[in-house]
Amino acid sequence: MCDSPTAKRKTLHNRNEKCARPDCLHAHVDAQKYMIERLVDRKPIGEAGYLFLVKWEGYPITQATWIPDGNMGDATQTVVQFAADARAGGIDLGTRGAIFLEEAKVDGWDV
Repeated sequence: MCDSPTAKRKTLHNRNEKCARPDCLHAHVDAQKYMIERLVDRKPIGEAGYLFLVKWEGYPITQATWIPDGNMGDATQTVVQFAADARAGGIDLGTRGAIFLEEAKVDGWDV
């Protein structure tokens, strides 16, 4: 089942194709919506919000984009998974600064 959250992806490369996942029930993915594979970074914006670095399904990490938490649709499970990944990597989620998972660091996103 294609239950990954979707979000608007701001990019120069719009894709208009069928969902490539073999278990996907969607015949067509909206050209303006993309599947979130995982979140690999979080940084604060303002007093209460965050930007998340989104690794998009079917795209390399080099094409990840920053998305405000309010623009990710129903991504609750994805955010919960990000928190679990961060804790597993020994990262303190209580900090207000940027949090980079190892995948983002390896590809140079932590600069």
